[in-house]
Amino acid sequence: QAANSADFAISQFRFLRELLLVQGRNNYRRMATLVCYVFYKNIMMVLTIWYFNFFCGYSGQKWNLEWGYQAFNAFYTALPILWITVFDRDVSDATSRRLPQLYHIGIT
Repeated sequence: QAANSADFAISQFRFLRELLLVQGRNNYRRMATLVCYVFYKNIMMVLTIWYFNFFCGYSGQKWNLEWGYQAFNAFYTALPILWITVFDRDVSDATSRRLPQLYHIGIT
């Protein structure tokens, strides 16, 4: 009954190894990279606004329209995230299965 209510179910324990050591490791690395990238992206966007306001004497003048912020978030930052999601693989799947110690805390 629990398998009917779960988001996903594993029918045999041999599938658990692939799920944890290969897919889990790749997902962990990609999510860690994504979090760092999102912080970097937002810091860079806020710093440009802060520098602009500093040199304009904090007059409240906008340096970009609202659609510019949306375009920055949607177009300029979506492509690197998609690239990392599709092509980021440091070792092969067979190596991930063979060496479980590769699954460790941290990006490196």
